Amino acid sequence: MSVYALLGGHPDHVAAEIACAAAVTKRLKSTLIGLAPMPDPANAAVYVTGPDMVMTGSAGIDALQKAQQASLVGLNRAFDQACDAAGNWLKHTFQHEIGDIAFRSAGAATLARATVLPHQSVDGAHALNAAFEHLLMEARLPLILAPFAMRSDETCMIAWDGSPQAARAVRMHLDLIGSYKKVIIAHHPEKLRTAAVAGGSTDPAALADFLHEQRNQTDIVTLKGKLSDALIASAAEHQSGLIVMGAYGHSRLGEILFGGTSKSMLRREDSPALALSH
Repeated sequence: MSVYALLGGHPDHVAAEIACAAAVTKRLKSTLIGLAPMPDPANAAVYVTGPDMVMTGSAGIDALQKAQQASLVGLNRAFDQACDAAGNWLKHTFQHEIGDIAFRSAGAATLARATVLPHQSVDGAHALNAAFEHLLMEARLPLILAPFAMRSDETCMIAWDGSPQAARAVRMHLDLIGSYKKVIIAHHPEKLRTAAVAGGSTDPAALADFLHEQRNQTDIVTLKGKLSDALIASAAEHQSGLIVMGAYGHSRLGEILFGGTSKSMLRREDSPALALSH
């Protein structure tokens, strides 16, 4: 199984994602596949080229094919350049698939060692937003949102509140967590769920005991104040390039709705990489 970096959007904006995917690949001792899923131009009945110009039928399909080809060339070039910069150790392949972006992405992610998306994919206008929403909320597959810029990556941090989502995020990303020499368990006393709601122990010491069984060195830190601000500050203090956390929210009539902390972390440009599970 390989690590997948889902590629989309402007080629100039994918370098940080590929660097993050390469780092994850190195930790998991795997190979990296850059996958660019795109919709089938033959299914495009209408293609909007500007505020005052709309092409339909074959003209629109032809224009979409040309736009996709130009994007593919740019994404392939950016992928190869970023992978070459990572070093000769990195075995990498670029792939392109046509079809429904959400389902093509899920097909790759199902048996992936890890799936990395650009942080910008949380934006509804981004080319990979459908993949982000489907993987996380519908297929319930783990994913990693790359940071806007790579940073020191000496420790892994777990945002722990004892909830099923947080526990599932730990289990789903356990291989990646185990690749770190040190794991920081960050908890906010006011945010810990009751055992009845969580269906298990909210005590961060219980998580530490579990990770000790996995041979992880752990520290427990207590957060204060607004949770998203505290997580970002603590990650910087402990030189953590990755935060593992549960995503809270639901899908309703095609609209993805996130809870306050999830929404805040997804929108922060100063966030490290986020290893998410719902």
